[in-house]
Amino acid sequence: MSKNLPVIFLIDDEEIQLGLMKTILSTLPLEIKAYSNPEKAWEELSVHHPQVVLLDLNMPKLNGQGWMTRLSEERKMNDFSLVVVTANRMDEDTEFGLLSMGAMEVVSKPVKPEEIRQLVMELLSEKL
Repeated sequence: MSKNLPVIFLIDDEEIQLGLMKTILSTLPLEIKAYSNPEKAWEELSVHHPQVVLLDLNMPKLNGQGWMTRLSEERKMNDFSLVVVTANRMDEDTEFGLLSMGAMEVVSKPVKPEEIRQLVMELLSEKL
């Protein structure tokens, strides 16, 4: 892939979900980096400098909220646009908490392909 393309991180412990998101986003001019291990994605942040991160909320070991807390502690939250993707039903307080932690959006699974593509393009246009 060209180094001039914007980079997006997909972080989800389920390989099927990663494959689905890669397929959905493959029509966009992006360099897609997919991680089933959130620790590996964390290590790669400073290597690939993503403009957008799509982060699953429920993962073993380091979950989405833990990842966001670490971002906040290390003051990396403003380096990219973060979208939380979750299969959980959210009440308003939980969603507000995620947004106040720095998420730009909270998206429910199953994602709607056209909506996720549009969201990613909108976030990229704000970052570029």
